[in-house]
Amino acid sequence: MFGVIVSSQCKLMSTPILTNGFDDLSDYSLKMKASNIISKMAGNSNFPKPTPALEDISTTLSEFMKENNLIYRIQKRQKLIRLLQSLAGYVSYIADRDQQKLISSGFDIRFEQQAPVEIGKPENLQVAAGRNPGELQLSSSRVVGAIFYNFQYTVDPITPNSLWISHIESANKFILKNLEKGKKYWCRVGAVSMNEKVTFSDAVEGLVQ
Repeated sequence: MFGVIVSSQCKLMSTPILTNGFDDLSDYSLKMKASNIISKMAGNSNFPKPTPALEDISTTLSEFMKENNLIYRIQKRQKLIRLLQSLAGYVSYIADRDQQKLISSGFDIRFEQQAPVEIGKPENLQVAAGRNPGELQLSSSRVVGAIFYNFQYTVDPITPNSLWISHIESANKFILKNLEKGKKYWCRVGAVSMNEKVTFSDAVEGLVQ
């Protein structure tokens, strides 16, 4: 059984979390904070595949600072904040409450009493041959409250010692590449909540063409 839902009856724990008070920052302070986060995350071995991509955040930051039209500037600011909030979710999940890793990201942290939040199980996971050899296309239903998705795969057969390889994505679809032709793989996807709780779908098999 691959789905995991943490009971809401769990006790509160003091947990280091990232602060997301970007809305309260002035334009200048937001610029400085975003620039520092990008600098700290670039090449940070703790976070090998930032999601969203740092390039997207850098581009949005540049557009925000160069925009003179007030309405468009507000829109760029809101987009930048959304990207930073999504990145904070990725950092929190990968760091797994490791305080030093969280600090290395450039985000501010605080300690807070948190109760686990249940998140729904991804349904209707589809696994199909990709357009190119050695590919599998994965997609599932969206899950309310998911900040990103953890796509995993392992070789057939599934055993208690199976090694699941993960790919973190902001979208509910992903293409696995460079797989061995003619081999069967098992795939699953986990929906991840803001406080790092994850619920996995059932595993679905796929044959690589």
